[in-house]
Amino acid sequence: MTEDAKLIIREFLKFLFFGMYIAGAIVFVILITSIDIQALGHIPENSLTERTQEALLAISILLLLYRVRKEESNGLYLVVGLLLCMLIREWDSFFDNIFHGAWKFIALPTALFFIYLSLKKV
Repeated sequence: MTEDAKLIIREFLKFLFFGMYIAGAIVFVILITSIDIQALGHIPENSLTERTQEALLAISILLLLYRVRKEESNGLYLVVGLLLCMLIREWDSFFDNIFHGAWKFIALPTALFFIYLSLKKV
């Protein structure tokens, strides 16, 4: 078998694996959402769907922070800041214990900090 044929087979297997991974992720999301809807009739703030969403955001933030340290890319700082602000917004029900809308006063300095980090490396 030639090297070109091996490369084509290897890339096709990567494509199949990635497709199976994406299909599994879609099934997982549908399953989690349907469990909440069947059990509760809707998706409240404190549900399996919300906790899964927060966990996926946190995992994405950690993976990107690792990548930022490895590559030191200005754009990645902005993406990490955006995802962290999204996570802070998801924790709105927790921050409402402080006062209503407190998440804004936590997300704004976070966004400014990551904007500063992205500009500082220029």
